[in-house]
Amino acid sequence: MSVPPLLRGVRKRSYPVNSLDRDSLISVRVQSDVVEVSALNPADSMIMEVFKRLGLTVTIPPGAKEAFRIATQPPNGGPIVEVIRPTPEADFYIIAMGIAVAKEHQDALRSLPPERRREFLLRLKKDILRYEVDMAFLPPDKEVPEAVQVTRLVFADGLDPNRLLDNYYKVRNAGLDFMITLADTFRDVQKGRTTYL
Repeated sequence: MSVPPLLRGVRKRSYPVNSLDRDSLISVRVQSDVVEVSALNPADSMIMEVFKRLGLTVTIPPGAKEAFRIATQPPNGGPIVEVIRPTPEADFYIIAMGIAVAKEHQDALRSLPPERRREFLLRLKKDILRYEVDMAFLPPDKEVPEAVQVTRLVFADGLDPNRLLDNYYKVRNAGLDFMITLADTFRDVQKGRTTYL
């Protein structure tokens, strides 16, 4: 497959999928100043088309090494949710949202008595798990998280737009629930913000 004229000369940057030629179902990856273009499989194409139809900003993260990886975000900013197929042979996608916890919120958590902090974090974990997602506080060995990773696995077999969006919004809403709970609990600590990775 030749590089479409639109992409010639692109160097080391995220390339927005929305501005690609609509007739070209391709993936663009930039590695070592080289643009790599490859054909997408039907499920990859359907996923990109669904998010474009919804008006979300769809980009391929710089340096993405997976077979398929896109980052989606509302056009005016907001949570970034990624959809990843790790290898060309993989028959599943990982829908993921990373949340960085602001230093001010980390400090506020540390200032809580240990028992109250454990109860609060346990309640947050249980709230996230109610969305039927996997989650991890990072780093795992610290009492106060610096980041939270929310994920959900979905198989490509039988994947349609409704099933994709059901799983996508479970991840996004679990992440937003975490952020809102943290912000509301520590609303007096508003110098920093909880941000999206």
